[in-house]
Amino acid sequence: MAFGLTLAEPQVGEPKQDQSHRDFLYLNYSHPKTGKSALPSGQSGDGSRVVAVPVDPNHLPLQNFEIEADPEYPGYHRVRHVYSGAYLGQIDTADSEVYTKTHWYGTESLWALVEGDDHTWMLVNHHTGQALTSVVVSGQERLFGRDWDVEDSSQRWFLQDADQALEAYEIADTTESPGQVLRPLNGSSEEGAPLETVLDSNDPSEEFTMIEADARNGEDCFYAVNRDGRYLNSTNGSVDSPAEGNTLTLNAYHPDSDGYLLCSGTDPRTEATALSQHRRFNEFVFLTTRGTSAYVGLTYSVQNANLFRFVSKNSR
Repeated sequence: MAFGLTLAEPQVGEPKQDQSHRDFLYLNYSHPKTGKSALPSGQSGDGSRVVAVPVDPNHLPLQNFEIEADPEYPGYHRVRHVYSGAYLGQIDTADSEVYTKTHWYGTESLWALVEGDDHTWMLVNHHTGQALTSVVVSGQERLFGRDWDVEDSSQRWFLQDADQALEAYEIADTTESPGQVLRPLNGSSEEGAPLETVLDSNDPSEEFTMIEADARNGEDCFYAVNRDGRYLNSTNGSVDSPAEGNTLTLNAYHPDSDGYLLCSGTDPRTEATALSQHRRFNEFVFLTTRGTSAYVGLTYSVQNANLFRFVSKNSR
């Protein structure tokens, strides 16, 4: 299966080390705030700096990388640009820019994958000990090595199926009147905009990309991010745990919060199901429109939960 990396926020605390079964992955790098994907500045990839550009469905192979475990360096991997065959690496000094070069087999192109508790990843260079970091230079996003910092959002990445990087979904509410979908209030993309249910109008503000995370408490979980890089969230971007009465809002990603993952015991892409969020100590809350708020909120009672389905826009 092909995977991609999407930039995310860090999880505070000591991350778990790379899992040995993750030894061959396709990558598509994109920033959650901008929706941009990594691309060598030269199409050949050889000797090119890596910049961030909008994900382009017509040129997706140019924006894909794959991870290959290096048997001579257990726990380390090479990151290869699929189109050119060039390897991603950091020039031999700290804080230097990240480039792609062919026939680059030294430690400069070796990366350790470090997994955080929130199912995000850091890529740490063997030679410099620095993390792969997105840095804005003169208005352009470029990749550098920087001392790794678990609170630095520019160093965190999701593993994402490259074939699904451009898949758009609506979150359909099947509980009440048919044809209802989730949408930020009045189609707003502003930080903290509450989520409402409206009649499906095929508006882009009703569309989300689903980023798969590892299972929690036996349920499959997803991050839902809109075209502007904001996520569905029930803690208004804070680190608090989701709780009954909270309103679902649109927020930039924030580390260490349980309020982002939408989880279910069955696949919401194939059938309608209650969507849960997991509090600490294995407690659950569920998405509902039956609370005291006029917007989509949370309830402790699964009997009061709405049934939602992720409906692909691409398959229509």
